[in-house]
Amino acid sequence: MPNEYIRLPVEGGGGSAITIGVPANGLSLPASVLSLALSSASTVGALSATDWTTFNSKVATTRTISTTSPLSGGGDLSADRTLSMPAATTSVSGYLTSTDWTAFNSKVATTRTISTTSPLSGGGDLSADRTLSIPAATTSVSGYLSSTDWNTFNGKQDAGSYVTANSAITGATNTKISYDSKGLVTSGTSALIDDLGDVTIFAPTVNQILSWNGSQWINSSTPTGAGNGVSLYLDDAPSDISGYFILASSPLGGSEEDDFVDVTSGTSPALIERYATSSAGLGDGFIDGGTWVFSIWAFTSSATGTNTVQIEVYKRSGITETLLFTVATPDLSTTQTLYDIETVQPS
Repeated sequence: MPNEYIRLPVEGGGGSAITIGVPANGLSLPASVLSLALSSASTVGALSATDWTTFNSKVATTRTISTTSPLSGGGDLSADRTLSMPAATTSVSGYLTSTDWTAFNSKVATTRTISTTSPLSGGGDLSADRTLSIPAATTSVSGYLSSTDWNTFNGKQDAGSYVTANSAITGATNTKISYDSKGLVTSGTSALIDDLGDVTIFAPTVNQILSWNGSQWINSSTPTGAGNGVSLYLDDAPSDISGYFILASSPLGGSEEDDFVDVTSGTSPALIERYATSSAGLGDGFIDGGTWVFSIWAFTSSATGTNTVQIEVYKRSGITETLLFTVATPDLSTTQTLYDIETVQPS
C-alpha cells in the first residue's frame, strides 16, 4: 500500500522544543524527539487509560431516577434533581422528625407493669388495655363511698354535738317564752301588746285605743263628739271626682304603693297626690267634731333644712272647695317612719 504520513506544520526552531500543530494539539518536538502529553483539566493531550475508564463508566443524560412514595422529585439526568420526603404524621408516610423521635423514645415498652393493691384491681403489663376498678365499700368490703352511704353518714349527729340533759328553770305559766336551738324553753315572760307581729305602738298616751290602718294595728286617740268614727284609706284608683284618687272606706288589698315628689326650697310646697271621697259624700249632712288622726309612712332623701308632709283637708259643695284645716308631720327622717298626726276639730 502507498506510504501514509501526516504532514504537521511546525513553529519554532533553533534547537529549542517546538510545538506541532496549530492550534496546539499536545504534540511537541523537544531536542528532535516527538512527544504527546496526557490531557487534563488544563492540558490538551492524549487520553489516559484511567481517564478513559472513568469517562466510559459515566451514564447518559437519558438515564432516569425514579422514586416511590414517600420519596418524590425523580426524573432524567438532563438537569439537577432534588429528592424529598415529607415528615411522617398520622395520615402521611415520611421521615421521623426529631420531635417525634423524642416523643416515641420516651414511651414505655409493653412490658411496663401497672400493679394494684386492695381495694383496687385490674392491673397488668401494657400488652393490652387494662381496666382498674374498685368496689363499693360495705361492712365487709373495703372500697369507695357510695352517694347513698354519704348521705346517710352526712345526716348523722356531728361529733361533740350530743343532746345533753335539760337545765331546770322555774316552773310558771307565761304568754311569751324564749327557746334555744333545740326547741327547749329557756325563759318566759308576760306578753305585751306590741309583741304581736301586726301591732305597732308609737309613743302611746293615756286613753289611746288600737285602730286598724289597713296593714297593722296602731295606737290612736279615742274619738270625741257625738258621731261615730270614720276610717278612710288612700287608694290610687281614680275617684269619680276628676283629678282625684279615692279615699276609700276599706283598705286596698295587696301591697302598698309608694308616692314620691321632687321638691326644693324654690319649688316648695309641691303636691304629692290628691284624694277625695265619693261625690255622693259620707252619707251625713255634716262632719262630726272630734279627734282626727292621720297615719302615714314617710321619709326624705336629704336631711338638709326642714322637710315635712303637709295635709290639707277640704270640704266640697258642688264644685266649691273650702279649706277646713291643715296638719303637718314633724321634720322627716331619712329612714322610713310611721307618723301619727292628731288634731281636734269642731263640727
